[in-house]
Amino acid sequence: MQAVGAAVDNIDDLKNSMALLLFGLGQQNVHYQGFKTENFDIFVAAILEVLQHEMGRKLTDSMKKHGGVCCNS
Repeated sequence: MQAVGAAVDNIDDLKNSMALLLFGLGQQNVHYQGFKTENFDIFVAAILEVLQHEMGRKLTDSMKKHGGVCCNS
């Protein structure tokens, strides 16, 4: 949840702070092997729910749509 809070705090600085945050998060989790591709849609739904809770009205319909588009086949 700390990563989500940091992401919300830096949402307006996508190129600098947000990119570094997400890159660092990816580096920390690169060796995690427990994620199954068949659970990806559930994962996306959970992330969107957390973002909705953390961001409230800042999370626009466009953000929700594009989050789903990038994650669905």
